Amino acid sequence: MSARIDERVFAADAAGRARIAYAATAVGAAAVGAGTYAQWMRDEPHAAASWLLALGAVGLSVAAVLGDKLPAVRAGALGVAVERAGERPERLAWCDVTRVALAGGALVLEGEGRKVELALAQHRAAAAFVLAEATARIPARVQLGDDERALVGAVDAAAGKVEKVEPPQLAGKRCRASGKLVAFEDDARPCARCGAIYHREQVPAACTVCGAPT
Repeated sequence: MSARIDERVFAADAAGRARIAYAATAVGAAAVGAGTYAQWMRDEPHAAASWLLALGAVGLSVAAVLGDKLPAVRAGALGVAVERAGERPERLAWCDVTRVALAGGALVLEGEGRKVELALAQHRAAAAFVLAEATARIPARVQLGDDERALVGAVDAAAGKVEKVEPPQLAGKRCRASGKLVAFEDDARPCARCGAIYHREQVPAACTVCGAPT
């Protein structure tokens, strides 16, 4: 895996989130204004003043959270990664995914101690692409029925942006078949379908993760 690898990058669809943030800002600002008037600009404070100020604070807090930039999603041969601004992508390799399901309006990929959730409201295009990739690479671990697949939708070939990424370092990992340490890059034999790593002296006839011929 010395050559650079293609990966598709999906920006979040923030339109719906932006509308909610705008509404929360409007409600919060109005409530703070009314609460301020009721508390300090009347001869006697109104009984509802504290409630209005609290409502305003909540509304403005919600607007601030929703106004934050949503993370991008990366998907390709290396697995799925969530990329937040200024942070290193949190990557989940296909061979480490133990379950793919639909829950709470999101495509969920579970791994050992890790989870990636792609909310359909913001990441439908990414979710459709990831589901298609998971079905092709680790079909036994995808737990969605036909109705759930229909909810995710079909892959949009025009969605996302293709970028080249550097391959991961394989030295230091352990062989999936034997547990033997892969001391050097040249000793590694990754599965072409799911990315599981094997030592060149311990390569099984079929990948122990996805069953693909090795």
